[in-house]
Amino acid sequence: IFLVATEDAKEACLYFEAFNSLPEQRKPFSPSPVRVHPLPPLENRSAPAQLIEGVHNFVEGYRFDPRDEIWLVMDVDYWDAIDLARVCREALNVGYQVAIANPCFEVWLCQHFAECDDDEIAVAAQGRKAGDNLKRLWRHYLPQSATTYWRGILIPHASAACQRARQNERGNISEAQPWPIAPGTRIYLLVERILAALNK
Repeated sequence: IFLVATEDAKEACLYFEAFNSLPEQRKPFSPSPVRVHPLPPLENRSAPAQLIEGVHNFVEGYRFDPRDEIWLVMDVDYWDAIDLARVCREALNVGYQVAIANPCFEVWLCQHFAECDDDEIAVAAQGRKAGDNLKRLWRHYLPQSATTYWRGILIPHASAACQRARQNERGNISEAQPWPIAPGTRIYLLVERILAALNK
């Protein structure tokens, strides 16, 4: 099980849920042994401290398999860097993993489209409406006829998005903070783990 706690109750949850319905990852008549379980914030309590509190409450009393992984997927945009860094330390200390996007999850979705270049993402990521701008940007690259784009379009390009995000990270990360300095994302760390588990 990949338990993925995210501050985004909509698009991030739909994205991660789509990994559970990949027919090519399943043997005939056999369910996949890998399950991705998105955990949205409760009652819009999406601040980093509230997110990790929700995870603590969810896992309390739950018996995890040693292979299970717990991840916090967070954004930089609205949160204080000191609070975010503190939550990251707390998460890592109890065995959770963190995957952070700067400024928001939509940067990760943009990276699924080869036509959407880094300069375009950087421009869209500026200002108070960065999330809205980036949402419009990645949706701009969807085919007009797309209806099942989570599973049918985005997930098949997840591996390429991982390579792109990893390349973008060069010179864009510091030891002082576990998230990109300029627009970028470390969500690829989680997605690489999911893809590796699915392909075993």
